[in-house]
Amino acid sequence: MNTLVIVLIAAVCLIAGYTFYGSWLAKKWGIDPKAKTPAVAKNDGQDYVPTDGWTVFAHQFSSIAGAGPVTGAIQAAVFGWVPVLLWILIGGIFFGAVTDFGALYASVKNEGKSMGLLIEKYIGKTGKKLFLLFCWLFTLIVIAAFADMVAGTFNAYETVDGVTKLSAQATVNGAAGSISLLFIAFAVVFGLLQKKLQWKGWKEMVLGLACTVAAFAIGMNVPLVTSKATWTYLVFAYIFLAAVLPMWLLMQPRDFMTTFMFAGMILGAVVGLVVAHPKMNLPMYTGFHNAASGDLFPILFVTVACGAVSGFHSLVSSGTSSKTIANEKDMQKVGYGAMVLESLLAVLALCVAGAAASADGTAAVGTPFAIFSSGVAGFLETRHHFVVDIVVRAGADGVMRVVLHENTPCVQIVIGIVLIAVHKRIGVQRLRNTFEKVLNALIFLLDVHTAGSGVDEQTASGGQLTCDFTLIRNELIAITA
Repeated sequence: MNTLVIVLIAAVCLIAGYTFYGSWLAKKWGIDPKAKTPAVAKNDGQDYVPTDGWTVFAHQFSSIAGAGPVTGAIQAAVFGWVPVLLWILIGGIFFGAVTDFGALYASVKNEGKSMGLLIEKYIGKTGKKLFLLFCWLFTLIVIAAFADMVAGTFNAYETVDGVTKLSAQATVNGAAGSISLLFIAFAVVFGLLQKKLQWKGWKEMVLGLACTVAAFAIGMNVPLVTSKATWTYLVFAYIFLAAVLPMWLLMQPRDFMTTFMFAGMILGAVVGLVVAHPKMNLPMYTGFHNAASGDLFPILFVTVACGAVSGFHSLVSSGTSSKTIANEKDMQKVGYGAMVLESLLAVLALCVAGAAASADGTAAVGTPFAIFSSGVAGFLETRHHFVVDIVVRAGADGVMRVVLHENTPCVQIVIGIVLIAVHKRIGVQRLRNTFEKVLNALIFLLDVHTAGSGVDEQTASGGQLTCDFTLIRNELIAITA
């Protein structure tokens, strides 16, 4: 089956869930845009900070959508892609998003209390103590596991036959580590600037994007080559700082910047699926029992957690997000919307893994996140005749010109869309109109190619006529219809 069809079906289901079920819940529960939220009533500049709804959404999404939705969806695919897809969609719409939204709603309506205090209020002190004990143990396990994983990823050394030496991936791992450290530093810079300038909308977005690009540009050229032990200390130092610094100084700007990376990853996967539209090579269903993993129930439902439903999300909803919601109308977007987007990420991970599998259904070799990242990178490096390089020429006439090239990496489509967004000063409707103009220009150019006519040299160049041009033209017409 075509992976693009799977993604489109999932997207329609998730959008419908947010639009209809999410809105019904908001109406049923009694969301009041005029009510004073805890962030406004208790504004202390530390934990309780009234924040723009999209910034809170970025924080919520970045906090819940780590490696979980990618790892879980790919690991659970041993039972076949159909059970995984069904659980992601059903779980995400009716369980996960409801849990996240409900925890956020309960906290906002109870003076921003975290989950432990909510349990004490509605269940009792014993319930609170048991819950906090569980959270403490759970947090220790999660911190230890992720600290080890991160330190291992950035480690520049390897031990072979008792001898420790620089690994072949030392520079790459060191660059990734440098980017992460600079990302934290630039997040603090972003937070300080934002605190002083109070930029909103496109200005805030451009500032965050500039900090993100700077972290990548510098980090890639200045790798920090060091041992796993050193990285372990650095990770724990970061964890401590993230726990004690004010929300506006580190966590919010960090998550806002992280959202750009997530958005780029998701957009890259979507563009890759649209351009390459590979087949889902994983089997639909392999049976109830798997020799390596066990039975579908309960393994499927505990493996695909973050992409479908996760109790950890309630800690984020009630612990931080509820204390920064400036208006109750943003709760559906933050609570329900962030989880729906995470479910879409899980579906994309499943499709990328399916495309990376061999034709006989054998799964790709490697860790789930390695399979996903290399798959997306492969999509972005794919070269086709019909790939489009969108170039914004800031001429006096303000005309957006589109250039067609043979063998252009489709990553430039993603970059082109970002350039258009920045060039047109964002604005949802303006961006939509601009993007439609670009797509219409592409349709025109592809019509010219199909007819075999010449193309204005300043407008487009390159490209031999192939059947792929007709295919992409029809897809573009469908998008703009």
